[in-house]
Amino acid sequence: MGKKTRKKFEKKKLDDQLRIFFSVMIAGLMGIMLAISTVSAISSSYQKSAEQAASQLDFMASSYHTWLTTANDLIISLESDEVVQEFCGCQENSGTSYQQKYTDLSNFLHVNSDVNFISVINDKNGEYVIRGKDSITRSKFDMVYAKNYEKSQYAKRKGVLRMDYGNEYYGGEKYTVTFYLPVYSITTVGKQMGVACINMNDSLIQSTHSSENYELCMTDEDGNLISTTNEQLMGTHGKVLDFGGKTEGSIQEDGKYYFFKKIPDWNYYVVSTVPFKVLYQSSIGIAVLMAVITVLIMGVSLIMMRRMITKSYAPLQRVVDAMDQVSEKQLDFRIQTSDMGEDFEKLGVGFNGMMDDIQKLMKDVLDEQHQADQIRLNALQSQIQPHFLYNTLDSMCFLAMTSGKPDIAQVLSSLAKIYRYNIKNADGE
Repeated sequence: MGKKTRKKFEKKKLDDQLRIFFSVMIAGLMGIMLAISTVSAISSSYQKSAEQAASQLDFMASSYHTWLTTANDLIISLESDEVVQEFCGCQENSGTSYQQKYTDLSNFLHVNSDVNFISVINDKNGEYVIRGKDSITRSKFDMVYAKNYEKSQYAKRKGVLRMDYGNEYYGGEKYTVTFYLPVYSITTVGKQMGVACINMNDSLIQSTHSSENYELCMTDEDGNLISTTNEQLMGTHGKVLDFGGKTEGSIQEDGKYYFFKKIPDWNYYVVSTVPFKVLYQSSIGIAVLMAVITVLIMGVSLIMMRRMITKSYAPLQRVVDAMDQVSEKQLDFRIQTSDMGEDFEKLGVGFNGMMDDIQKLMKDVLDEQHQADQIRLNALQSQIQPHFLYNTLDSMCFLAMTSGKPDIAQVLSSLAKIYRYNIKNADGE
């Protein structure tokens, strides 16, 4: 509070000072309560959303781990298959008949309903065998394989399994996951003979529908987008997040919360995205409700406070009004103390007693002043009367002398001497 403001405050009446003080105090307390309740609501909302996201991510990470492990086991079993080993070991286009190859691949095809096609490529002669739910023309395998294999990434921390998510196959009609595993000879250590390929639908992501409340996606360990429920982001393969080496947690960016969890044993993360406005929507409603309630409580409190102060200050106001009356010289004014309360009644009685004493004192002072004035007047009169008589006799003596009556003048002079003599004797001189 500045000096000017403090001085203005100090000059106000006591009841106004009390109203201002308690108004500021109530407003401050209500503001603190509102802030605490809002922070608590937001914290509770965040905690609830975080728990829901964590629960969802735990389920998705576990499901993805199972799904990826199943795909890994399937392609490993394909690699070790006798027919696949024989086909990849051929130097020329000979060996097992195509019909037998197709039949064996079809057996693998029906193991998992998410599989679109299975293919085996011979590195030596470039020959490949493919079996799928759709025709080779529709999958465009022969046109896409080399480029897609080149951009695929290692899927696990350990191992040579590679994986790619994209829409290159099927001419951009849909996004699929393709696994590639080098086929090594089971008789010669370290000898790569070909590549086994399995293309699958991402049933987990595709079965989850995005909404304005959240989005779900899968990224690699560098934060690059692999799969997502947001069709607008499909195919961008942009960097989503920087996980900083953490296996799980949350990140705030671009007005959104990103909750993430790493899929065990795999180089991928499951990410759930929740916008701030959705996350705090319920807490904002609670905060608005709390603000309305706080304003109502503050309004009622201020009204009650003002009434209480006015009622409490009323007896003291009587004393102030009585002093104003006294300042206007109405010394006979008295305070009615019957309904002032015990404390203020004493103040009123004391004021009335003080005024009685002041009036009595003033009366005594006036009486004493009157008596002193009378004494001075009497003394003055006693001094004035002899001199007046002397002057009168002297004037008469002078008139008698000037009128040629010396006898009368002598008599008056003698009479004046007798009076002077008697008055002096009376004064003790």
